Parts: sequence; C-alpha cells; structure tokens
Amino acid sequence: MVAMSKFTETPLAPAPPPQSPIAVHKPWYRRPILILPLVLIVMAAVGITLFFALSPRGITARGTVIDRLTGQPVAAASLHGGGKSTTTNAHGKFQIAGIAADTALRVQARYYAPTQVKATQTPVTVRLAPIPVAVTITSALTGSPLRAGLVMPNGDRVLARPDGTATLYRIGPGETVTMKAAGYVPAHALVGSDDTVKAALEPTLPTMRAQLRAWDRSRHYQSIIDWVLRPATGYTFMGTGAHAWVRENKEIAGDPQTAYIGGGFTGNGTGVTIQISWPGERWDTAGLASLLTDGPVHRVTLAGQQAWQLGPGNDHVFSTMWSSGPVLVITAGTAHANVDAVMTGIIKAMTGQGS
Repeated sequence: MVAMSKFTETPLAPAPPPQSPIAVHKPWYRRPILILPLVLIVMAAVGITLFFALSPRGITARGTVIDRLTGQPVAAASLHGGGKSTTTNAHGKFQIAGIAADTALRVQARYYAPTQVKATQTPVTVRLAPIPVAVTITSALTGSPLRAGLVMPNGDRVLARPDGTATLYRIGPGETVTMKAAGYVPAHALVGSDDTVKAALEPTLPTMRAQLRAWDRSRHYQSIIDWVLRPATGYTFMGTGAHAWVRENKEIAGDPQTAYIGGGFTGNGTGVTIQISWPGERWDTAGLASLLTDGPVHRVTLAGQQAWQLGPGNDHVFSTMWSSGPVLVITAGTAHANVDAVMTGIIKAMTGQGS
C-alpha cells in the first residue's frame, strides 16, 4: 500500500490583472512646445551681448566755447551731433557723454557764425566768430560823415571812426543802437536784417545856425536851399535878385521835369516872399492874385519848421501859406529876420542877396 504524502498541495493564488504603463513626466523646459521660443530668446540675448561687446565704446566730449576776437567765454551756445545736444554754461563749458568719437558737432550761438568740430576724448576749445554789424552815421545838415558815440543794448560803447563808420559785435537785427554826437540831437536806430545801421543825426539849433551862417558867408546858396526845402529833389534854385525879379516881371515857363524857385520882396517891402513853380505851370509877379482862386494844392516840407520844433506862426519859424494855385508863398517878416540870424541867412540865400 502506497503511503500518503504528508504535504498537501497549496493552490496558487490568481494572477493580478495587468496594469497600465507608468507615465513619464518631463521638465517644463523640455517640452517640445517651449523649446523653439527658448532657443530664440537665448540667441537674441547672445546677439545683444556680442553687439555691445564688439561695438566701440562711447566717449565723453568736453571743452570750452569762446569768442574768437576777445577770448571771452560764450554762454548758452548750443552743440548738436550724434543724436545728442547740450548748451554751454556761464563759463562757456560743455560736456556730452556717451557719444561716438569723431562725431560731427555743430556749434552755434546768437550773434555768432555757426561752426563744426569733431567729438574727441581730449578737451577742445571752440572759437566762434562774431557776426559784424556795419554802422554808417552822417549829419542830416551837411550829409558829411559824423563821428558819433554808439551805445549798444548791453551798455557797451563804441566810438565811430572819423569817416562816420563803426563795426559792432554781439548785437543783431531788430536791436537798437543809441547814437550821440556833439551838436546833434541823440537818435536811436535799429539794426537791419542785413546787419547794417544807417542814420543821419539832426543838428541842434546852435549847430544849424553856425552852418547856415558859414554857407551864407561862402555864398553856398544851394546848400541852404537843400537844407531848408528838404527834400530838394526836383527843384532848381534860380537865384534871381529881388529887384531884377520885379523889374523884369520875369516869367518862369513850366518845365515838365523841373520845378523852379525864385525870390523877391513883397510889394510893400515889409517882408520877403519866395515863389515856387511846379512842373508844367507858369507864374509871374501878377500871379499872386491866384492865391485867391481855387486850384491844386502843393506841399513842401520845410526843414526850418522841423529844426526849430515850433509851430507855424512862431517868430522863429516860417510863416507859410499853402497856395491853391501854382504858387507857394513863403513869407517871413523883416523884423523876424533881423532878430534871427538864421532866418536872415535863409532869406538872403533865397533872394540871391548874399552877405
């Protein structure tokens, strides 16, 4: 008989059900959707770094702007170049940081001609040339050059040369120059857009008296006429003597180009009358009656009225009457003329009497 085994066979446990594969998680920066942008960012950063590493480093340009003539600093001068700009301080100093070497800098300032320099590491001195203003001064009485003193807006003073000319700096168009000369009324003149000043100074009464006496003594009657009847353009002084005028009953035939001036005493001998005939018109001694008729009115500027600065009717100016015909009568009583030596000289010149 076969013996039974001591061991009993244990049944195997059932196999577990199959499991799904385990998912592998990658770092965020290794995800395909982010790799390309990250590569581009890295490449851009490297490019920028290389650009700045290989680019030339900027410099700090500095220096001083001065006046070429005086050597004095020029304040508020402007400098532009390389996309940068600055202005000089009160001492003419400037500084521009981070600008490429050899960059062209344009330098300009009021009253100066602009110039250009290159930016350098070494301090530079920029010399600006002041723009000259040409001045010409004459006497309104004689037309001769006048040596006058000039005062600029900033208080600087300049004396004109003997030929009446001067050169001013640090002044520009639209600004005023004050002019003073002995024997003349002070005047003000503006600098023109062409950087010039032209002025004719009016004489004071003593200066005018002295000059008219000198002209009278030297029988320069045309000079007196040019002064008394300003402007004298278009007029010819006949210089006819008073007695000859009355005796000959001289007629002036109107000339289409020239107006004639003659002179004579009034009928009663108490005054002096100067008659003026305009182009294309006729006048004779009988023409005084035309004062009472209607006709065209002519105007003449008398320097005497302006120089004395008094109104018509004053003892020291002409007593004038504007005619309604072809004649302008300018009358000055003999008493007035005897009192005022200037009037005496004018009347002598007008009538051809001389001294």
